[in-house]
Amino acid sequence: MERVPLGETGLMVSRVGFGGIPIQQLDKADAVAVVNRCLDLDINFFDTANAYTTSEGVIGKAIGGRRDGLVLATKSTSRRPERIIHHIDLSLERLGVDRIDLYQLHGIDDAETYQQATGPGGVLSAVRRAREEGKVGHVGITSHSLDVSRVAAASGLFETLQFPLNFVDKEAVADLLPLCRRNGVGFIAMKPMGGGRLESATLALKYLLQFPGVVPVVGVNAAWQVEAMAAAASGDLSISAKEERRMAEIAAGLDKEYCRHCNYCQPCPQEIMISTALDFPTFVKRFPAEFCFSGWVADAMARVDDCTDCGECEDRCPFHLPIRQLLRDNAAHFRRLKASAC
Repeated sequence: MERVPLGETGLMVSRVGFGGIPIQQLDKADAVAVVNRCLDLDINFFDTANAYTTSEGVIGKAIGGRRDGLVLATKSTSRRPERIIHHIDLSLERLGVDRIDLYQLHGIDDAETYQQATGPGGVLSAVRRAREEGKVGHVGITSHSLDVSRVAAASGLFETLQFPLNFVDKEAVADLLPLCRRNGVGFIAMKPMGGGRLESATLALKYLLQFPGVVPVVGVNAAWQVEAMAAAASGDLSISAKEERRMAEIAAGLDKEYCRHCNYCQPCPQEIMISTALDFPTFVKRFPAEFCFSGWVADAMARVDDCTDCGECEDRCPFHLPIRQLLRDNAAHFRRLKASAC
C-alpha cells in the first residue's frame, strides 16, 4: 500500500490506518487475526488507546516479530501528569515495544481542558518528558471541537491532530485542513465511517483520500473489512456523479439525528452527558457488551432519566437535533438490550 508522510513528523504511514476500537468485541485469537490481516496487506499505521480495554494487548500480540516499519499510535484521556506517565508505561508493556511512535492527548474537547493540558505542569509537559526519555517519538492531540483544534493546529505544540472527518462531518474542510497543512501538522481522520453509520468503505475512503495529507484510521473487526478497506484505498479514487448523489442521500438521511460531538448543547443543568448518550447505538456496534452495560457508558445512560425536559440543549444545538427525544429513545434502547443481555 502507498505510504504518505504524516505531517512533518518524518513518519511514513499507509494511506489508511487501523483504528483499534472494534477489535475489543472479538476474542483474542480472532482479534489477532484481524491485525495480522492488516500487516499482510501492508497497513503499517495502528491507532489505539489506553482506554480501549484489550486493544493494545491484541496489537502487541499480533506485531510480535513484525515491529519493523510499523507506526504505532496510542493515547490517554488522563488529565494528571503522573497518571499519563503510568499510562505510557502500561501502553509500552501491552504493545510489547520500547517506544511509541505517536502519543496523543486524547479527547481535549474544550478550552479549559486544553489550557490545563498545555499549561505549566499539565499533561503535555509529562508527555514531553517521556519523549526526552525515548519512550515517545512524536506528540499529537485528538479533539471533537473545531475551536480547540484550530488553536492546537496553530500552536506549534502538536505534530498531529486527530479530528472527525467523513462525507457527513465536513466542518474540518474549510479551514482546519488548510491550517494543518500550513503548519506541518499531520491530520488523522477519526470516524471515517461515521462511528459505524456509513457502511460503504469505498464511498467513505474515496471522499477522504481526495484531501492531500489526510490519513483515515478505520475501525474494523473482521478480515473482510480489512480487505475492503485496503481495496478501496488502492483502487480508483475518482468519484462519479452517481457516487456524489449517493453520499448526499446518505448525509441527508442522517442529518436529523446525527450527533457531531460539537458539545454546544452543554452544559446540561442535570449534568447529563448528552453526546455520550446520543452515541449509545454506535457503542453497541463497536464495543463488547460488558463495556456498553457498565462503567461510564452505563453511567451516562442512567443519567438520562434525570432529564427535566427543559430544552436548553436543543436551543443551543447548531444542527437542531431533537435531543430530548433521541435521549429518551436511546435510554429505552439501552434498557431493552441490557435486559436481554442479562
